[in-house]
Amino acid sequence: MATNVISDDEFGEVSVRYYPSSRSLRFRLTPKGQLCISAPLHTPKFAIVHALKANRTVIRDMISHSRKGVLYDRSMPIGKSHRLVVIISSLHSARPIYTKDRIIHVQAASEEEMLLAGQQKQIQTEVIKALRKEAKAYLPRRLQSLATRHGYEYETTRLTHAGTRWGSC
Repeated sequence: MATNVISDDEFGEVSVRYYPSSRSLRFRLTPKGQLCISAPLHTPKFAIVHALKANRTVIRDMISHSRKGVLYDRSMPIGKSHRLVVIISSLHSARPIYTKDRIIHVQAASEEEMLLAGQQKQIQTEVIKALRKEAKAYLPRRLQSLATRHGYEYETTRLTHAGTRWGSC
């Protein structure tokens, strides 16, 4: 497999990988959001550039669908009982993101800093912790009431991080 890079005005650096077993061009996004093209081994560069130009609309749609994550903003409700509060301050804290009394506090120097991908990822980590805590408090009670109402019995309730083990319960 050989790799090449094409610089595009709209999509930035596009990684091109040549595979001997490939029979057609394939566009995909890497987990970091970079456009990657898989091509047959002896595909000329001009053909790849032409395909890139011809498929711009499809690629734009692919990129827009991949970025449909949540954008955390000030005073945003999180779940049923948590709330996100943004504190704009130039002072740096040892804990810029923390949860206290069902409020997720985010300290940032500006609104723009809060919108940065790294900051959003840290907020997402704290939000996931808060939602897990909320689920652990609510779901066992709800499960018990539903089981009683419908005449089912169960022994325990266990919440796990089985994101990659679907159906392994």
